[in-house]
Amino acid sequence: MHPQGRTYYKNLLWDYAEAHETLVFSEIFEFDWDIAYYDSKTYSRGEHLKEQYSLEFDVEPMMSEELGRFLFFYESNLIHEYLFDRPIMPMILQGDAFYPGTVFTSRKYSISFYPCFASLFFVHKNKDVFGGGDVKLLAGVGAWLGIEKLLYMIIVSTVVFVVYSLVVLK
Repeated sequence: MHPQGRTYYKNLLWDYAEAHETLVFSEIFEFDWDIAYYDSKTYSRGEHLKEQYSLEFDVEPMMSEELGRFLFFYESNLIHEYLFDRPIMPMILQGDAFYPGTVFTSRKYSISFYPCFASLFFVHKNKDVFGGGDVKLLAGVGAWLGIEKLLYMIIVSTVVFVVYSLVVLK
């Protein structure tokens, strides 16, 4: 089974991410599909996806380490192959199977690695400040809320902690 369409859109996802805080695949890819799989294995024909999900399809191998692809299926048939540049992919992926309603956070709004880098300064200066869990929690909350909301969350949690400390630790 060869896909009906093989498309290389360098800027489709990026242009959509520039205009939206979240990415919903069904809004970007407007053809009928019921599941998509992310394939990042260079020089592969999707063998790991075939094995893991019991799929049957035939695609050409990706011949560049810079490429990734989404394979779109409808009723267990491969209908479209979407190639893109991995280094500029504007979203954070978790897993390799996605449904039309799956919502991704745009990297533009979720720069979750910044709190980690900021935390590294404190870890370097004060070895007892972070045990590692705090950095991971900040990264996770940053990915979930986005950088702007993360800053508000840090301010609110600091105020709550100060009020709690003043009341309890009189």
